[in-house]
Amino acid sequence: MKLNTARYTKTLNDQAGFSLIEIMIVVMIMGILVGLVGPKVMSSFSRAKVDTTTVQMKQLATMLKNYRLDCNLYPTTDQGLDALVQKPTGGQDCRNYAPGGYTNKIPKDGWDKDFLYESDGTSFTIKSLGADMKPEGKDYDSDISVTDKD
Repeated sequence: MKLNTARYTKTLNDQAGFSLIEIMIVVMIMGILVGLVGPKVMSSFSRAKVDTTTVQMKQLATMLKNYRLDCNLYPTTDQGLDALVQKPTGGQDCRNYAPGGYTNKIPKDGWDKDFLYESDGTSFTIKSLGADMKPEGKDYDSDISVTDKD
């Protein structure tokens, strides 16, 4: 059996493909698009973390106010936010503590860190240190807080 080389060569030449230059141009265009769109996407992602953290803090504040209605005081700093999950054993006794608590678990902020809670029993502050996890900061690194006055 004889191989028809003309036909075999024509088939190889007819196969379409991308040249190295075409691939490089596509990669450059994709790089430019990522450079232009990437910062906007990351900014939206950061904003979503701030918004989520703010909503969670307001929900915790509502639970703390319900706790106060039942117990006449907010949980102290020592009792912490865990007093919303399980009746605290130390400090002033709460006779009207809600059966089953006020929530199943305490959420974390948008950066997966615990909220900071301070209270003397008459007022409270819930705080998140933001993206940089340090006090103060600017933009998305700034602290977020909610008090009993909010």
